[in-house]
Amino acid sequence: MLFGFQLAGEKLVKLSGLPVPGPVAGMAMLFAVLVISPPVLNQLGITDWAARGLALGTAARGIGMARAGQVNEAAGAFAGLAMGLNGVLTAILLPLLWRLLT
Repeated sequence: MLFGFQLAGEKLVKLSGLPVPGPVAGMAMLFAVLVISPPVLNQLGITDWAARGLALGTAARGIGMARAGQVNEAAGAFAGLAMGLNGVLTAILLPLLWRLLT
């Protein structure tokens, strides 16, 4: 399903000429689907609130964290954890990758 949204994002960017990478557009579409229709997570087999929170916190940052906290306390906590870890790892790994690639 993730690859499907990534492909849809790529197609959307090519057709519309949006100035964003295709995978970013695809993740934005996935986020919209998850926020608009949380039962989609059940269809994906994701029933654990911690996993839902991690998914929303990683994919959607602040908006996903706020939504996860509204739905379930554990989901909100894990969304915050995912958002924090994502920020810390990006701050540490991005400069290292930049040095390796340049």
